[in-house]
Amino acid sequence: PPTFVRKRLESDDAVVEALLARGVDVSFFGAEDRLAGAGQTRIRAAWPRGPASMTREINDGSLVLEVFDHSRWLLLTGDLEPDGMAGLMNAEPHLRADAMLWPHHGQADQAVCRLVRHTGAEVLVISAAASPRPPPTPKWLSALGVPCFHTGVSGAVTIDLAQGGLKVMTFRGGVQALTGPTPGPEPVMQE
Repeated sequence: PPTFVRKRLESDDAVVEALLARGVDVSFFGAEDRLAGAGQTRIRAAWPRGPASMTREINDGSLVLEVFDHSRWLLLTGDLEPDGMAGLMNAEPHLRADAMLWPHHGQADQAVCRLVRHTGAEVLVISAAASPRPPPTPKWLSALGVPCFHTGVSGAVTIDLAQGGLKVMTFRGGVQALTGPTPGPEPVMQE
């Protein structure tokens, strides 16, 4: 299935079977596969690296996407657990992210700290439900100067990967312009 390499999920199978029954050509997207987006946008699967790289945690088989646009990098990390994050960093020593989705809905903050340091992420987004108590803010976020937006607090979060810097727009909080280091080079896309 497209989401998990190690375990077949009935819900995934049902969707694939329904598409095939309607004559839709289905292909699966996995590590090192690439998509061409509109304009200069490029999308590459960075993880998983096949069944051998999976841990006992099914979440470590989450599809991780690296998106490049306007000389900026976005890393969509799925539900990776700490072992999966370590495997990703080992497999991708030059992995870069200007903005990153915090893996697994805000869990595993020390592993995420290592991933943020590894990628150089300038902004994080946690996609999680609202809670009666505000989510805790790890001290390392402040120490690194990395803003973190929680969808349960801010509502929907949009990140504009503009050439002049990152711009974050939230449903409840308006627009925040973030500037960062010089944008990275355009990736070399193999055909």
